[in-house]
Amino acid sequence: MFIPELATELARRLIARQNTDGGWPAVKSGRSATEPTAWAFRALTALAPNVDAVVIGPALAGATKWLLDRQKPTGAWPVSDLASDGGFGTTVAGLALAATGEETLIERSVTGARWLLANPGKRVSWRTRMWLRWNPGQNPLEIDLRLRGWPWQEGMWGWVEPTAVALLLFRALSGRIESDSLEPAIADGEALLRDRTCPGGGWNHGLGYSHGEDLWPYPDTTAFALLALGAGGSEEAVVQGREALARMLDEPVSRLTTALGILVAEEAGTDPGPLHDRLVAQWSEGFPEPTTRAAAISLLACSGATLSGPGASVPRVEETADA
Repeated sequence: MFIPELATELARRLIARQNTDGGWPAVKSGRSATEPTAWAFRALTALAPNVDAVVIGPALAGATKWLLDRQKPTGAWPVSDLASDGGFGTTVAGLALAATGEETLIERSVTGARWLLANPGKRVSWRTRMWLRWNPGQNPLEIDLRLRGWPWQEGMWGWVEPTAVALLLFRALSGRIESDSLEPAIADGEALLRDRTCPGGGWNHGLGYSHGEDLWPYPDTTAFALLALGAGGSEEAVVQGREALARMLDEPVSRLTTALGILVAEEAGTDPGPLHDRLVAQWSEGFPEPTTRAAAISLLACSGATLSGPGASVPRVEETADA
């Protein structure tokens, strides 16, 4: 569902927050970083078909250049200019570029996805896995240690949200990357999400159970995991996840959570109308200025778009990065 008044206001806020270098900060007046820039770029490309290109064209051109200039020759994006290692920024930037439909930008996305395929989460050593196999009951996390997923930062352990967004990216690039490398990665990511569900449904950031204690789900991570697994699916993890998210949405939640709830409802085929009304009300209440991610995903939710596309044509810019 397209909500023109709110979409226009959110686009205005995002454009006003854009730094002069073309990127976006995580919070207002901060330093440009990859993840907020990619989310803002994705949201504005989703809105582009519904507005005059003159309004957002310069913002998209600046963001395109910012993202292309900061991709490493390896294909990875660091979190910001202050970092060198790749990580979650690669996942979101790749997803945003893939959704544009522009061939040159999709090629950059493919390069980023290939880097992700070569850099999954840290693996537990085979010695540790063999020891645990012969000493049942000694794994306090009670998780499948063979699964890797994707981390927030290169060389770390896999977590729910980075894995979920990586799955969205890989599916968006289906047919553009060799299936013999893509299909096992998708299978691993899906298995990790199923393995990390919380008792009763939904997802915490990393584990659902640890050291004898049940952990509780969070709405945002639950929404990302549902979108990655297919929010309308009938498998147990998805059904219980939808039920858990519905319970959490009955409580007061942030604008970001409401927006993610709308995206899940749209994919699951349920009525997002009440959540649309809530999102409009939340943005009219004058809460403190939110993160760029919250504004961008809210814009996606009221533009009738999804996280992974389709997007819209963006202004072409000269590429200056060596990638």
